[in-house]
Amino acid sequence: MKMQGSPVARSTSLCLALAFASATGLRTPDKASGSAATAEAPAEHRATLDVGFSSFEGNLTGEVTKLLKEAPVTAAWSARARDHLSGSMAEKIRADLKAAIAPVKASIGQTWMALPQDNQKDEYVGQLRAALTPVFATSLKGVSTHLNLAIQRLPKTAPEADAELEHCSVQLSDSLMADHCYNQTLSKKVSFIELSEPHAAKPLDSFCIQSVMTGLVRRLNDTQGLVSMSMRFESGAMSLAQQHAQKKA
Repeated sequence: MKMQGSPVARSTSLCLALAFASATGLRTPDKASGSAATAEAPAEHRATLDVGFSSFEGNLTGEVTKLLKEAPVTAAWSARARDHLSGSMAEKIRADLKAAIAPVKASIGQTWMALPQDNQKDEYVGQLRAALTPVFATSLKGVSTHLNLAIQRLPKTAPEADAELEHCSVQLSDSLMADHCYNQTLSKKVSFIELSEPHAAKPLDSFCIQSVMTGLVRRLNDTQGLVSMSMRFESGAMSLAQQHAQKKA
């Protein structure tokens, strides 16, 4: 009995138990509980920022490519000419769109980073995506309308030289991306006192018609500004300057 209760006996018994557990594939309680805890631990949630810009870019370039390849004007063109024009247009639109919406995306990113909780970030993304979806849809229709009109001015005889095709691409791109400005002169109104003076024409500053891209950026900025300010206010993430401006308003 004394030998069984001695430290040597207890050590021997423990070694035998561990050896048996190892041979039979059993685990000690500590390891098993640790493994179960690891298996039951929920995956960590990470908020992501995706409000539809990538999808809109894909839809936009896809619509432009489709219109160029299916237009009656380009039906007589060679496959090479159509592919060259549609590929060049897609590249220009991607580059111009990226540059135009960069400030909007930066503002959205700043608001997203300012929200302290992941659930607030998710709510912000959901609200912003819902608000921007109709803006994207309206702009896509505007692109189709303007591009169809511009395509009708393409030459019916297919230009084969790369320089000529590039010129067509620039014209089509400008119809979507560039503001169209005009100089105007207006006759000066003559008052009763100035009746004796010669009637003069007064040149006015040029006025511009916004392009589809300019209109898109303006609507995107207005929409995200409203949603962002609301979320910042609700989460208490507004800066002191923003809070002061809102109180004055």
